[in-house]
Amino acid sequence: MAVKRNKIIPWVYLALLLVLTLLIFSFSAESAEESSEKSDSIVGIVQKICDALGVDATIVDKPIRKAAHFMEFALLGVLSYLCAREFRLGTSSALLYSLLVGVVDETIQIYSPERSSSTGDVLLDFSGALFGALLMLIILKLQKNNK
Repeated sequence: MAVKRNKIIPWVYLALLLVLTLLIFSFSAESAEESSEKSDSIVGIVQKICDALGVDATIVDKPIRKAAHFMEFALLGVLSYLCAREFRLGTSSALLYSLLVGVVDETIQIYSPERSSSTGDVLLDFSGALFGALLMLIILKLQKNNK
């Protein structure tokens, strides 16, 4: 049973990576209005949480957007690292994939209604992916050392 599981896991990681990549690209293809609506709803949720906790804060859109970019690419970094590890491709291929997704993501935004592109966002995206990959590397090394 363990042999069968080990053959399936890499493909599960790859499928999740591809689904996340397509999701990222679909977010980039949204118009500025659609993107703002999503951001505004998240801002509202975070504001309600702060209010419920008694935190006196005014939540604004831009940090929420940047945090979302970082987190989605951190997940991309985790999945690309796991895929590279399972398919024995090396960490550099995982990071290169994540960088390419960030570049394509920003390029798609150029062609989306009322959206723009930013090299700063590519760097932010890549930072998130690097964080996710490093996090997985550390977790897996700690897990290996505990065995």
